[in-house]
Amino acid sequence: GAKIAFNARHADKVAEAEKHYRELGFEAHGYVADVTDETVVAELIAKIETDFGTTPDILVNNAGVIQRTPMLDMSAEDFRRVVDIDLNAPFIVSKACLPGMIAKGHGKIINIASMAALMQGPAMSNYNVAKAGVVALSEQLRAWTVDSCVITGA
Repeated sequence: GAKIAFNARHADKVAEAEKHYRELGFEAHGYVADVTDETVVAELIAKIETDFGTTPDILVNNAGVIQRTPMLDMSAEDFRRVVDIDLNAPFIVSKACLPGMIAKGHGKIINIASMAALMQGPAMSNYNVAKAGVVALSEQLRAWTVDSCVITGA
């Protein structure tokens, strides 16, 4: 009975996913949005609220990118890009959903992290740092009236 709202950066991916969800019997609406842009995300959440008639009950922050470059060869721009997508985006989207969840008195935020949050390695320092931040962000979200958790994988 869940209704699914999701986003991607490219319209063709949104259309493909919408078709797939509908074939599985779900009511699903896809949106094209850059989750690293606070203004775009605010507009996205407002549009979802209009289209569904309610604020999201469950948020899954799963946007992510990885770049395997040794730290000494990595530019600050490369570091920022991974942190922006993997850490700042979950902050931005969570912040946009929190007011509705708080008003309803419930909500769930699921953040996708990685075992890399607990690992050391010269080739993925930007990713490791970002995923460690996602773990910490999940802990901070527990201060609000929502449940949050972090999912890690190999």
